[in-house]
Amino acid sequence: MRGRSTIAVLARDYVTVNTTQFLKPSDVRQNDNPVTADDVWARLTATQGTFSYQFATVPVDTFDPNTGRLTGTTLPAYSPTLFLRHASLQSGAAGSPSVANLFLTMNQNNAGGVIQDNNLIPSYPVARPGATAGAFLNDVLPLTPALLFPTWNYPYAAAPPTIGTANKGKLKYDLAGSSGDYVFSRVGVAPLDIRIEALIYAQEGSFFVIPGPWFNPNPNDTYEAYLQRTAPAPDPSFGARDGDNPVPNPATDPPNIDSRYPFHGEPQDIRLTFVGAIAENLPAEIGDQGAWLEKWGWTPNYQGSTGLPTKTGFPVAQPTAATAHGRLGALPGPLSSLATNSSSGIVYIYDDRLGLPYDGNGVALRADAFGRTLPASPRLPVAPGMLYSGDSPQ
Repeated sequence: MRGRSTIAVLARDYVTVNTTQFLKPSDVRQNDNPVTADDVWARLTATQGTFSYQFATVPVDTFDPNTGRLTGTTLPAYSPTLFLRHASLQSGAAGSPSVANLFLTMNQNNAGGVIQDNNLIPSYPVARPGATAGAFLNDVLPLTPALLFPTWNYPYAAAPPTIGTANKGKLKYDLAGSSGDYVFSRVGVAPLDIRIEALIYAQEGSFFVIPGPWFNPNPNDTYEAYLQRTAPAPDPSFGARDGDNPVPNPATDPPNIDSRYPFHGEPQDIRLTFVGAIAENLPAEIGDQGAWLEKWGWTPNYQGSTGLPTKTGFPVAQPTAATAHGRLGALPGPLSSLATNSSSGIVYIYDDRLGLPYDGNGVALRADAFGRTLPASPRLPVAPGMLYSGDSPQ
């Protein structure tokens, strides 16, 4: 809770956090024949060619070990990247151009009153030369910091957006450069901070986090399997992960699986911070808590297979990329330690202004017409004494 702005989320049964909506994705048509139940497709075609998503790069939360508090900054201490699991439904001959191309855009430029998308990559080839139709690629692509809020200093006709404005990205089907449909099953942005500031109250039920599916849905692409792979020719750094077949020309062709893409069973470099208070009638079932902590409660030290020990004879995947929120990163969580293997992915911080609803000068955050102090959040059920005691007749 910053300044004088407060919010309360009250529910009879459950207050839930839906992790699948962190990027506020647009609606797209789902394919009827996904590869697996966890690898559901969404399709972009010539007639339905845009998928939109949103995210914010601030506040970035850094932990001060001297005070034990999180500190928000106005500039991101990292440059987020875009993670995509996608494919072309038509294959291209070896050495031929891709048959499904994609425009990646971020925010819009309205300089001079002309609104246009800012292309991150003019036209990105989705199908690798000689790739099998429908073979998914796990790609990691840069998001140009100069095009991200609040640091975007591109010329505007009007005043630039203020801090807190969401970054709006798009995947756009390249109609002129494509001859086949484009499908994708995962879109993610990392590193990222998700900060929820609220009083959360579940009267009869529980606070609950919907864990969602693994970001990497391939159950064969695990670190354990990675250690057992046999080095393929001509270059052992290609094909080390399941689904990453050797490419015709390792010197020029990119791999199918970017080494920074998370393994199956590994969370993204995203931290959830709850600032406020959580009141619930009873905690969620231990199995449910375990499900969301498995996916969100920790941060790996490295992105994907970078920097990790490999099977004897394999080179370490490059580049060696530490996660921002892991214990080796620039923004380790408050429970991180060199004596542990990971840092916390979920952080709970009680806001004492919920119990003492005053600002730094001792002035009540909210007061009634007679100047009496009110709770920090409006519309809370408050009374000078007990309204009812005993069993409900209903």
